[in-house]
Amino acid sequence: MQSSLFGHREADGSIQQNILHGIESRATITPRDYQSEDCDKSFELWDGGSIGTLTRAFTGGGKTIIACLKFERWMDRDERNHCMVISYEKQLVHQFAQEISDVLSYEPGIEMERHSLSPGNLPRIIVASRQSLLKAPPATDEQKAKMREAGLVRYEAVHRRQAKKIIECLVEGFVRETLQEWIDELNEDPRSNRDAGSFCRIYKFDPTLNWLLCFDEAHRHAHHLKSVGHIVDWFDQNPESRRFGQTATPKRADGKSIGHKMFPDISLDYPMVSASGGRCAVTEGYAVPYEQVFIQNISIDFKSIGRLAGDFSDKELEFHLNNESELAKLVNPLLDLVGDRRTLIFSPGVDMAQNVAHFINARVPCECVCGEKQWVPRLRLDEGEPCRSCGEAMSGDNVTYDGESARAVWGEIPHEKRTQVYQDHQNGVFQFLSVCGLCREGYNDQEIACVAVFRPVSKAASSLAEQMKGRGSRPLKGLVDGLDTAEERLAAIKGSAKPNCLIVDLVGITGLADCSTTAHIYGEGKPDEVIDLANEIMLRGDTEETTDVRLAIQQAEDEIEAERERIRIERERQLALAREYAEKRSKAGVSVEYETHRVGSRPLSSKFKTEASDRQVRYIFCLGLDLCDNPITKAQGSRIIGQLQDGVDTEEVIRTNRLPADCHESLATPNQRKFLRWKRVPYGSSMTFREASSMIDRIKNNDPDDGFAG
Repeated sequence: MQSSLFGHREADGSIQQNILHGIESRATITPRDYQSEDCDKSFELWDGGSIGTLTRAFTGGGKTIIACLKFERWMDRDERNHCMVISYEKQLVHQFAQEISDVLSYEPGIEMERHSLSPGNLPRIIVASRQSLLKAPPATDEQKAKMREAGLVRYEAVHRRQAKKIIECLVEGFVRETLQEWIDELNEDPRSNRDAGSFCRIYKFDPTLNWLLCFDEAHRHAHHLKSVGHIVDWFDQNPESRRFGQTATPKRADGKSIGHKMFPDISLDYPMVSASGGRCAVTEGYAVPYEQVFIQNISIDFKSIGRLAGDFSDKELEFHLNNESELAKLVNPLLDLVGDRRTLIFSPGVDMAQNVAHFINARVPCECVCGEKQWVPRLRLDEGEPCRSCGEAMSGDNVTYDGESARAVWGEIPHEKRTQVYQDHQNGVFQFLSVCGLCREGYNDQEIACVAVFRPVSKAASSLAEQMKGRGSRPLKGLVDGLDTAEERLAAIKGSAKPNCLIVDLVGITGLADCSTTAHIYGEGKPDEVIDLANEIMLRGDTEETTDVRLAIQQAEDEIEAERERIRIERERQLALAREYAEKRSKAGVSVEYETHRVGSRPLSSKFKTEASDRQVRYIFCLGLDLCDNPITKAQGSRIIGQLQDGVDTEEVIRTNRLPADCHESLATPNQRKFLRWKRVPYGSSMTFREASSMIDRIKNNDPDDGFAG
């Protein structure tokens, strides 16, 4: 007899009634290889004594199916085995419960807000909101003292709000016996725990049962959080209980480990992309690749934006980005880029999310007789907006769609209304979904083919960017299901209506600054210099690597390796010249008479010959000399800085300090060149750092003598 996801298949192919569900199950889903592998590995680890395992599976990798595989096998083992999903976000509770119902044909219980389960009749699978399992704040010492003075006893589990009501009743003249009866009734509540002196829904769930806990979006959970630790500790009372976490991004923004205490073992590590060339979803045909583009003409300096928990402040981002001129710089290029792709737009604030939708809806897609497609403001149709390609005036006759193209949703919108908006977007009623604080996790729409990140994310919070962009990583529905090989799946994706997902990121006035980009996702674990150069390659826009992140990273590695090889060859050449020069001098036979004078101290030891600091090297570069990674001492650094500040020519500095021949006058940096390109100022490849700095200063000061004013 072969076990299936939904029941047991007999040798004749019939399906037995599943003892867990009490109904005939539907065998309509075949787990993917990595899903079965994760389930098998988890049970191997749990049976070996591991308390918790972690599943890293790419966005769109079917983590709910993985959880259902584990739930079914766990419950099949013993009637006392129960399962619980802990979700950090309320709106994901109903979604996870519905997916369990779809996969297992079993209706799980829900523990959240008005949904409250009875301890005596618990379903085998429960989906709970983490917020609903919080401990109620205990009564204050002052409240306890007042209850004690009134002669009340056994109030240990009475929480702060209940204590306030009891004290109000005392003031109103309620008799002590009546209030004591109320307290005794409260103590009988399954949520009360006098031994722990607290009140919490978690106490309804018998820890002597064997529980399998699933922490959804595991990067949102950590034992040190007051909303998590008591849950873990409650179920850990039974050494037979187990847990697992599942996430696409196993990194917390606060740098805290999610593994050490909660998930000490890894059952699956299957990312979307692998910088080391290992197994991953893109190369095996389970996820579509990203196509990266940048919107570069915004005039915001991201370096000046404040930070909260390591990421840019949403409030400050919205303040800078949410005005008509900046919206035009963001949305107009997006409209030109996306074509007919179903698009998800992330904004830093509610007002901006709404304004993005309003801005789009104030325009309509048009097609000129020459075939050029562009978006035209509705109010300018009567004026005959000229075609960008041929100049022909366009009117209402050129409009290809005159309905609503965009809608906005945010957290305060009721769940039912949000659900309707999501359904309309997924059904193609409108093209652009503009969101704030939503859809970053758990939002499943396989036809999302463009993700625009209008709220830049810092490198420290790169997992957030990965989650947002992951909304577009899924292949079209049913496209790769049933295909046995990676080659077949890759071919199917390439030939589909969604061969890739377009990612739109923003570039500020000073470049990408500390922003996370798609290159950080594809190049995870690679040196910063590779990621930075890959971003510059994509920003240059002069090769086919402009939008292909993988090719840009490969080109960056090739260029860096070529530069290192050039430096190595040059150093070898210099060493050969030095040896040749030394041999010539030794053959000359010149002798020199000299005297030595000992100064009253020991010889200079190596510990005093410290290398120049990074700060010194950077300052020397800004003063006009590129050391090209050649080491110098702090004393040399101080002497070189003094010479350059005094105006000594760089060639003379190199000669007098006996620096290697590959040192040269520092050239303009990539950020300087980007700024000059943005200002449409022509410059040569040999422009120096100081020349560029001087030119930028004149531009910023509106100096009419710069030759480029206006």
